[in-house]
Amino acid sequence: MKYRILIIILALLPLYSIAQLPLLTEDRLWTMVEIHCLPQGNTYQSHYLELGPDTTIEGQVYRSLRYAADETQSTWYPYGGFIRETGDGKVYYKKDNAPEGLIYDFSAGFGDTVVVINPELIPEPLNFVVTVEDSIYLEDGWHRMLVLQDTAFPGEETWIEGVGSLSGLVKSGLTAFGSACGDFDLLCTSDDGFSVYVNPEYPACWYVYTRITDPEKQDALKIYPNPVGEHLFIEAEMMVPGEKYLLRIADFSGRIIHQEQMTENSFNTSFFPPGMYFLTITTSKGTFNGKMIKQK
Repeated sequence: MKYRILIIILALLPLYSIAQLPLLTEDRLWTMVEIHCLPQGNTYQSHYLELGPDTTIEGQVYRSLRYAADETQSTWYPYGGFIRETGDGKVYYKKDNAPEGLIYDFSAGFGDTVVVINPELIPEPLNFVVTVEDSIYLEDGWHRMLVLQDTAFPGEETWIEGVGSLSGLVKSGLTAFGSACGDFDLLCTSDDGFSVYVNPEYPACWYVYTRITDPEKQDALKIYPNPVGEHLFIEAEMMVPGEKYLLRIADFSGRIIHQEQMTENSFNTSFFPPGMYFLTITTSKGTFNGKMIKQK
C-alpha cells in the first residue's frame, strides 16, 4: 500500500510544487493569429500584444494594452482595452465604456465554478466548471493548466497560468462556443525576448498565410519589394498588359481601405502607415490574394 501512495504523490508533484505565476508581468509579449473565412480560402493575420502604461479608471489601476501589426514591431497602436490582476490570481478586463469583467481566475481548482464575463466577446456570463486541473512543462518550467467547460456551450476553454487562454490574452472564453468560421489562436508568449510558450499547431510565432483553392494561383501573384517602402510592384501571369484589374487593399482588421481599377503593375504605397495589409487582385481570369508589409 505504501508504494501506491508514493506513486500518487510523485505523479502529483509537478502540479502542487509550482508557485502561482502572475499573468501580467513586465516585458511579456503575446502573439496571436486571427483566422478569417473567405470564399477563396482562409486568411491568417498575426499581431503582437503587450502591456502599456498604467491608467486609473474609477479608482482601479489597470495596465493599458497596445498591439503591433507588423512582424518587426516598428509601430505600436492602442488596443483600447485595460487589464488588471489581483494577488489571488483573478484577472479583470475592461473594454471601451463597458463594465469590467472577470476573464481569469487561477485560484480555481478542479470542480470549481468560474463565472467569466469577457467584454471582448459577449456581455452574458459564461458559467465555467473546471473539468481538468493539471500542469504542463513549458520552456521556462512547469505551469499550472486548467480546462474549463460551460455545459450550455459545446467547446472547452484552456488556461495556462502565466500564459493565458489558448485563444489569446483577452479572448478568454472564446473556445467555449466551439469551432466556427473565424477564430483566434495564441501563437507564442515570451518574456523579455525569452520564449515561454509556442503553439505546436503553427510553424512560427508570426504566421500569415492565405489559402487559395487552386494551388497554382498561390504562385501566380508576385508582390515586391516586401516589406515595401514607397512603391509596390505586382506581377502575375493572369494580368494581361493594358487590361484593367481591380485592386483592393484591406488593413489588419479586414476593413477595405483602398480600392481602384488599374492597368499598371506598380502602386504608390507612400501614403499607407506602417503595418500589414492584405491585397486582392481581381482580373478576368479570377481573384488572387497576397499580403504586404509597409515599412516607415
